Amino acid sequence: MAYDESEAFVYPGGKYNSGAEDASIVASHMILAAASLGVDSCWVNFFDPDKASEKFSLSENEKVLAMIDLGYANDGVGPLENHFKKKDLDETVKFI
Repeated sequence: MAYDESEAFVYPGGKYNSGAEDASIVASHMILAAASLGVDSCWVNFFDPDKASEKFSLSENEKVLAMIDLGYANDGVGPLENHFKKKDLDETVKFI
């Protein structure tokens, strides 16, 4: 999953653009669509984005956000145990 910075909406102030969040939305929809078809997936973000850009011949404006693997998990395979560990809400959210 990648996005083109030159095509992304730039927020007021010019410091940030919507590319990563837009690509995240698309990736989430792809994962949900795959699940609706019975296809397993996993968001992969442990990779070198420069090497990925080179491998896929992306331009300098195109930024790699994530990779998504698709397929069918073996029986008994699932998320690691730490996937189900949760922090208390007050450790992760600040209400203002």
